[in-house]
Amino acid sequence: MKSIQESERDSLRWRLRAEEFDGKPQVVVAPDRWQLDPLSVRQIAWAEGYAEIAAPHPAVLSFQCIRPDPNRWTHPPGHRYDHPPDEATPAAEKRLRAKIQNRDRFWVSLRDIKLPRETVLRTAEAHGMRLAWELGDETDQILLLAKTTITDPVAQPRRGSLRPSSGMLIFIGAFVFAAVCLTGALLAYHDRQPAAAVLFPCAFAGTAAILTFPRLLPRSKRASLLLRDFDGRPFRTVLTVWFGFTVKLLCQAGEIYGYRFRQEGNIGMLGTTITFQRIR
Repeated sequence: MKSIQESERDSLRWRLRAEEFDGKPQVVVAPDRWQLDPLSVRQIAWAEGYAEIAAPHPAVLSFQCIRPDPNRWTHPPGHRYDHPPDEATPAAEKRLRAKIQNRDRFWVSLRDIKLPRETVLRTAEAHGMRLAWELGDETDQILLLAKTTITDPVAQPRRGSLRPSSGMLIFIGAFVFAAVCLTGALLAYHDRQPAAAVLFPCAFAGTAAILTFPRLLPRSKRASLLLRDFDGRPFRTVLTVWFGFTVKLLCQAGEIYGYRFRQEGNIGMLGTTITFQRIR
């Protein structure tokens, strides 16, 4: 039953692409009419070269064709997070200046740095840096700042197919930890040792902690880890719980290296997965 429903949704997505996002200057879409959620409609629009603009009614979404410009995920005014200017502090600006002085390029989250976008860009420009790329939605803005002398700030070395991704390393670490704890627990249980009662819950608690380890890192660092996985291979799958970003931010991250949203999946207690396909 689930596969039939997914097939029907795929059919609706393709119909929406063909009937609405076919090059018309402006498009107005009612998600309810297409039985699709607003995020799915936005993903299709972005992939077909449309930017979102202010809608005439809350029940619809409006888009403007921006072809042949590169597909850059955009939002109408008021749809992106910005740190309140009156909550900025000199200490936060000092932290930003320290980052700028020590690096040629880096990602900075407005939620992490606790500064408004305008302040971050003004400080960067004063120190010879520019805005090279940005990810943004209502939850955060994550900006890539780079020295003006760097010609391709988003370039990253392509790794070989045998080099593990960050997700694979997390799974390997969780598996090894669980295996060691469970082996010790079984041996202790066999010898009727009290340690068995401790090692069994430790195995499960520790495994869960390892699987969600990236969530303990600052959002700026998580963005860097996420982008390393878009390494040129045809398909990449991201477990959303690892990074704690919205699907919109994940899709924008994939866009940088030519990846398009393909499908959303679920692996039980570990949550939602997003699969991307490389299109350029």
